[in-house]
Amino acid sequence: QNKMKKNYLKKTVVSTKVKNLALSFVALFFLVNVQAQCPSGNVTLNTQAQVNQFSIDHPNCTVINGNLTISGADIVNLNGLNNLVQVTGYLGVYTNNLLQSFAGLENLTTLGASLDVSNNPGLLNANGLSGLTNIGTEIQFFNNAQLQNISSLTGVTGTGGGIWIIQNPQLQSLNGLQNILQIGSDIEVRGNTVLNNIT
Repeated sequence: QNKMKKNYLKKTVVSTKVKNLALSFVALFFLVNVQAQCPSGNVTLNTQAQVNQFSIDHPNCTVINGNLTISGADIVNLNGLNNLVQVTGYLGVYTNNLLQSFAGLENLTTLGASLDVSNNPGLLNANGLSGLTNIGTEIQFFNNAQLQNISSLTGVTGTGGGIWIIQNPQLQSLNGLQNILQIGSDIEVRGNTVLNNIT
């Protein structure tokens, strides 16, 4: 009876180890598969079709290990990027004639480098960036002709670089930056024609 009991216990231990090992392989496979869903290195999106295709090609991608550049004459929304949580490099949004907001980036919380928003003639506000809490280096809004407010940046509490708000002629206030308690460099605010209150 004792021998039978010992043999049963041995089999149970071996069976448990095999199950645990199998589960470990499944978990590792899942992790590798999820990571493989993200493109390697920097990502540049130049058309609305490319933005839309991103969520189809990379449905489980939450982290871009590099820079994300969005620059296209026909880009009107960023809904194809709605799974992104982190960009380890910078987020550059340049020369998008039709883009009015950042809708589609609501889940984005962390940038390893800068937020650079420049030369977007149709951009009205920073809606869609309300989830951002960490920006590694600079915040820059430059030459956005219709930009009226950046109030959606209230979640950001610090930046490792400067804050540059330059030549946004329709910007009415700096609401959105009031919760920033730590700045790694200078603040430059100029050329914003209707901005008369920087508090």
